[in-house]
Amino acid sequence: MPNLQATISNQLTATAAQTTLSIQELVTTMKAQGMADQAIRQTLLNDLNSGGQLFGSFKNKLKNTVKNGVELNAKDAVNNKYKDSGVQNFQWISVGDKSVCVDCEGRHRETGTLEFFETIGLPASGFSICQTNCRCQLVPEDYEGENLDKPLIRDKKIKKPLYTNTKQAENYIQKKLNLRDNRVSFNGLEMDAVNDATEAVEEIYKKTGLKFWSIKTVTKNKSWSAAYSRFGNELKLNTRNAKSNIIYKTKAKKLDDIYEKRILDSEKTISELKEKLRVSPNKSLALELKRIENEIDELKKYSRSNVANNIKEVVYHESGHGIQAGRHLPQEQVVEWRRRINKAAENGYSSEWKYKISRYGAETNDILGSQTAIGKKDKYGEFIAESFCAYMKGERSNIFPELLKLFDEASGK
Repeated sequence: MPNLQATISNQLTATAAQTTLSIQELVTTMKAQGMADQAIRQTLLNDLNSGGQLFGSFKNKLKNTVKNGVELNAKDAVNNKYKDSGVQNFQWISVGDKSVCVDCEGRHRETGTLEFFETIGLPASGFSICQTNCRCQLVPEDYEGENLDKPLIRDKKIKKPLYTNTKQAENYIQKKLNLRDNRVSFNGLEMDAVNDATEAVEEIYKKTGLKFWSIKTVTKNKSWSAAYSRFGNELKLNTRNAKSNIIYKTKAKKLDDIYEKRILDSEKTISELKEKLRVSPNKSLALELKRIENEIDELKKYSRSNVANNIKEVVYHESGHGIQAGRHLPQEQVVEWRRRINKAAENGYSSEWKYKISRYGAETNDILGSQTAIGKKDKYGEFIAESFCAYMKGERSNIFPELLKLFDEASGK
């Protein structure tokens, strides 16, 4: 059997080494930018105390290592029990859901001795794409339990939809937000999108007091899924891209594609420039090469392209624009609120925290064609909206502390 102590020790060593390298890289960068040692020390302490990008990641990896250690120990005990009971041959059972990785899927129902599986890699041993997150199991070869093709899937509770028709949802939100007739329209959306949007709008209202003056659907042949109008305090859902969660997820991939293409194009340009410089050194080309290399390094630092994974979270994002505009507050408090939240966003945007939100949150240009004229001039609008979406999803450790404090204030905490 594998040495569990050695396995966990190696994982802890690797985690510590990765964190050390990240700290060294960050310190080197800050020194190169002229930061004083005291300021660097304070930045690291802030990250440690707030569970930031460096130490928050380290803490999460430690938790995962402990969790994996417990699971490995349990599997080790089970395998020893099988061995003591005289079980000679085993079969590999993979989780039959959409999350199963290609390595494990190919092993489903494969049989062999325990020594055979130790040689090719036990579940969660790190051989597969899913590595220590593997949920597969070895069971005796003659195991004939129910639903053997999918023995590890628990029955999921089917969430009952809030509403069964669009008009019902429209009337509910209209009454909940105390709006005039015909100020809410989900026309053109499928019911999963209607229910998601309804839940999100009510949740935002209860949590912050933000209520849209109008909610409507539009049909735009553009890549955006939803938009917020500050002047009309209006939420717009694009039926082309937010018609249902399935359609939204397909369209959302376009954002990944935009950034992926940007990275690939930059890598191609870098190769071409290096070849030109090899043949004929040129100062201006060398500077251009350095600029593109810095740009691609910056893009790769982000943890994701965008925060929203479904229609509900799209509404969270757009609500973030409403929170930035102070539409949840009495008019006499709006100007001061906007000053505070924009200043907090500026500070967060200028720090390492922006990499924890998303690439789209760092955009200062309207790459999806969804912002209004004022939106194009709003440098930190998407950073605030993406951060608020993360806030509503419970990702407190990913949010710049000054913004987190303001979101808590808006929520009455």
